[in-house]
Amino acid sequence: MCTLSLYAEAVTGDALAGHPDRGPYDRLPCTFGVRSIPRAWVEQVRPGGVIVAPYGTHYSSRDAAARLTVHADGTASGGPFATAV
Repeated sequence: MCTLSLYAEAVTGDALAGHPDRGPYDRLPCTFGVRSIPRAWVEQVRPGGVIVAPYGTHYSSRDAAARLTVHADGTASGGPFATAV
C-alpha cells in the first residue's frame, strides 16, 4: 500500500522524445548518458523543474552529471557539472 498515493509508471517509447502526455513534470531523471539535452525534455518540465542526466562530451571520455533548472522562457541552465572521481 502506498501511503502517499504516488505510483511509478513504466512507459515504452523513445526516451529522447520524453512523454508529454503526463507533463509538465517537476523532475526528469535520465538514467542513460546523453551528449545533449533534448528540447522535448525542456518543454515537458515545468518552470522551476529539474532535469538530471549523465552527460558526456565528444571531446572527452570523462562523463559528468548535468543538473539543469527549467526557466519560464523555455530555456534551461545549470551547473557546475558533477564529475566522477
